[in-house]
Amino acid sequence: MKLTNLKITPKLGILVGVTILGLCAAGVLAGHLMQREMMKARIDQTKAMVEMAVNMAAGLKKEVDAGRTTKEAALAELGKRGNSMTYDNGSGYLFGTSYDGITVLAPDPKQIGANRMDVVTNGRKLSRELMDGVKAKGEILLTYEYVRPGEQKPIRKIGYAAAVPGFDMYLGTGAYIDDIDAKLAPIAWLLGLSILGIAIISGSIAWLIGRSITRPLGQLGTRMRELADGKLDGDIPGVGRGDEVGAMAATVQIFKDNAVRIRGLEQAEAETQARAAAERRAAMENIANDFERSITGVVRSSRPLRPACRPQRNR
Repeated sequence: MKLTNLKITPKLGILVGVTILGLCAAGVLAGHLMQREMMKARIDQTKAMVEMAVNMAAGLKKEVDAGRTTKEAALAELGKRGNSMTYDNGSGYLFGTSYDGITVLAPDPKQIGANRMDVVTNGRKLSRELMDGVKAKGEILLTYEYVRPGEQKPIRKIGYAAAVPGFDMYLGTGAYIDDIDAKLAPIAWLLGLSILGIAIISGSIAWLIGRSITRPLGQLGTRMRELADGKLDGDIPGVGRGDEVGAMAATVQIFKDNAVRIRGLEQAEAETQARAAAERRAAMENIANDFERSITGVVRSSRPLRPACRPQRNR
């Protein structure tokens, strides 16, 4: 449908609708960007923790290379220091696994020395995925679901691991990301309510604007049809407004004034013609009367005189 075939109110509705869609798209984009930035911050946190642990391991490796300690003692010291590097109120911790699959660093002492390569978590062998990623690229970032201690339902989590040069192992950590959705939920509600409020306000304003235009235009159109039908009595609606409707009303007022003036001229001409016709009729009647009187006088003057009657004598 062409826009030229639409009235003003639907056009304003389309404008408001497009604006609301734009606001919705902007809100969704803003939410996505916020979520991405929060996720990036969480990833940077995990990488920073792993980088600190790798640097600590590098320092211990220098001690081993200098002969001041053994590799086994360095790994034991790495495990001791690593277990103390918790964060996020203890929910964040470091873990480490040697390339032969033996757990070197874990928050649970029972897991130290165990091979957890074939442990399945929600259908995935996470230790093996981490191992393969580290061997292939030197680091890896995974997103998975993991059961938080003390809970039953798996929660979204990210895991990051990096290789530890000289120790044939990798160090990693994980971070739960369910709180990101929890933090975004009120923001999403706020954005939604804001967009709804803007939609209501803008829709109301558009309705008022459309009504302020369509109603006087309808009245002006009706008055113009009345003028076309010859009904010149009455005022022109909208005269005195400062907008385009007022300009149109002023133009229609000019048409009305011209029509009134033309009607006055026509009436004056009609009266003049009627007066001239009456004068002509009166003149013709006077001529006819004069002619009739003249004929009557001629007829009377030409009539013969009758002889007077004489009385008869007696014989």
